Amino acid sequence: MNRNRRQFMLGCAALTALSIFSPLSVAARPKAKSAAKEKVAFQISEADPKKLYMALNAAQNVQNTYGKNNAVIEVVAFGPGVSLFTLESPAGQRIDEAIKAGIKVVICENTLKSQNMSEADLLPGLSYVPGGILELMQKQKEGYSYILP
Repeated sequence: MNRNRRQFMLGCAALTALSIFSPLSVAARPKAKSAAKEKVAFQISEADPKKLYMALNAAQNVQNTYGKNNAVIEVVAFGPGVSLFTLESPAGQRIDEAIKAGIKVVICENTLKSQNMSEADLLPGLSYVPGGILELMQKQKEGYSYILP
């Protein structure tokens, strides 16, 4: 009887070990939440205020969905789109709100040079990159989703 009981206990231990380490039980366990952040870049290359508002609304929706600390959001303006970020921009308040919410807004320096503009012509709080297209290319290499409203 002692031997049978010992074999029974060893068998139970083996079955327990198999159930713990089986692929089925591993797949059935809830996955740990990933520390990776959602990353998205919006392109603004047209002087169309509707598209700017659409991008700002979408950026805010992404931030509201994932949380400010779980989303990295960048709005990249180049070409005619830069004109939407001048001091006279009717979207100035919305842009300022986005920046204060942690959304990075970057302007293409190549566009500024080609349009004989400077940072002094644009809203405060903006960031600058040498090239808007190059910035978007880099962001895509870094795993950012790319959105063209």
